[in-house]
Amino acid sequence: MAALRKKMLLDTQPSDTLDNITSTMAEVFRVKVVLVTLVDKRRIWYKSRHNYQVKQAGRKESLCAWALMSPKVLLVNNMTNDARFRSHPLVTEAGVRFYAACPLVVDGYIFGTLCVMDYEPKENFDAEKVRLLKMFGDMVSKELARPAHQHWMVEGGDWGR
Repeated sequence: MAALRKKMLLDTQPSDTLDNITSTMAEVFRVKVVLVTLVDKRRIWYKSRHNYQVKQAGRKESLCAWALMSPKVLLVNNMTNDARFRSHPLVTEAGVRFYAACPLVVDGYIFGTLCVMDYEPKENFDAEKVRLLKMFGDMVSKELARPAHQHWMVEGGDWGR
């Protein structure tokens, strides 16, 4: 978290580059939602959001916290069939059925995730799509590592400082 804060990425202005990546991913993977998340002590903040109105969530309420537990892609084709997630509010209240995420590694630290979600199960999310998700994750990680991302803070940030 210290490395994330030092990079000054939290609560910054939107990035056209990241927004272009997330909208492209929605088309490539045929999913409704794509997010670039940054994980702070108490929250998940969305640096880029495609088709998702929420700007941040509590860390305990997020799916991304699960994806940070391993360096591998977390893939859940049908969340209602997975005991870890079937009672999660995003499944029971928001209707999310599919989730895949890869960790975003910047300067050797996991800063967050690149995730795709949908309201329909995706049983056809195969090894090739996992490989593509990792490739997009590498692109996002490289973009986040650039000094140009040290933008002005946006209003309403500052959780966990």
